[in-house]
Amino acid sequence: MFFGSTKQFTPERLAALHPSRSVYRARYAADAAATTVAGYALAEDEAALLAYAQPDLIHS
Repeated sequence: MFFGSTKQFTPERLAALHPSRSVYRARYAADAAATTVAGYALAEDEAALLAYAQPDLIHS
């Protein structure tokens, strides 16, 4: 059994990590692809992974 918690990044931290929505989308897509290539997700599930992206959180 796993336990844990999450804490959202502040807008300032998000801006520091991702200077624009397009950068965020590109990095997210690259990481989703890398997850599939590494075998942690199936290729047919990659679209579902991409659906979890939240570019609206990036205010730039």
